[in-house]
Amino acid sequence: MRTWDHVTRDVGEAAEMLRAEFPRLALSTEDEARFAFRHSGSDESRWSFHRSRVQGSATIIGSVTEGYGVGRVRAGSAVLEYAGLRIDTTRPYLRPPGRSTLLVEDASLELVVLDQTAVRHHAPRYLVGTDLGLIAPSAENTAPVSAAAERLWNAARTYAGEVVNDPELISSAPVRDQLFDLLLRSFLRCFPVTSDTRTLPGARRAVLPATIRRVLQHMDDHSAEALTVADLAEIGRLSVRAMQDGVRRYTGLTPLQYLRDRRLDDAHARLIVADAATVNVAAVARACGFVHMPRFARDYRLRFGENPRDTLRS
Repeated sequence: MRTWDHVTRDVGEAAEMLRAEFPRLALSTEDEARFAFRHSGSDESRWSFHRSRVQGSATIIGSVTEGYGVGRVRAGSAVLEYAGLRIDTTRPYLRPPGRSTLLVEDASLELVVLDQTAVRHHAPRYLVGTDLGLIAPSAENTAPVSAAAERLWNAARTYAGEVVNDPELISSAPVRDQLFDLLLRSFLRCFPVTSDTRTLPGARRAVLPATIRRVLQHMDDHSAEALTVADLAEIGRLSVRAMQDGVRRYTGLTPLQYLRDRRLDDAHARLIVADAATVNVAAVARACGFVHMPRFARDYRLRFGENPRDTLRS
């Protein structure tokens, strides 16, 4: 595994630093007096973590083609555009290939990149039993698929960062395997990078009707609450039957199954970053809306392939 940490106040050196990792990106500034640049990170064959800090202002133009990228602005100002289409950088965002312009000022940025070949090789085993297939990221759809998905990605990214920064842990090949597994599973669940393979070739999943979108969004944002099908039907302004049929059509799940999965994802995200010395599984499960602990443990094992206690202890 490789690590690096480069600092400079020279614009030319900064451009070379960035180009060494992303050959199709060009950095420039009109404020050389204030400019300073730091780029640090680590990588192995399947993933890379990049952290950049820009003092003053800078413009970065070009394309990130090295893999599936997910960016985050930790501080400062960052405006990212693809052909005039502005990306929401207040949340984690996909960094699809294609020419882009990034304007930054006194900003701290992060980018996680998953190797394309590794993703394409391993993703199918996580999609077994579904009608989903991997699709290329699009600048038209870069945000996490829901608020719960955003929380899950943030938790996975935070945990991964802690592991990467621990020399003893990250030196272990099994730990690096588990890290890639966590990042890939979270990436596939959290971002619009899969599509229903039953649609026409190249087509994306059908656009959700506003009624069903309201129902799904409410479950995403209020998953810990005691919601009933009657509550959800009222939110969608539909009959119970129409709401149930609509949710099943667009997700392949009943409303309560969808709600259960959102709660499981939330519990998983919380357990990943929880301190086992001060937090227990039951408290996390209750905070996420579960009341029956044996059923929670069973469903958790089915979804994540491990016991919730194992996630907490890891």
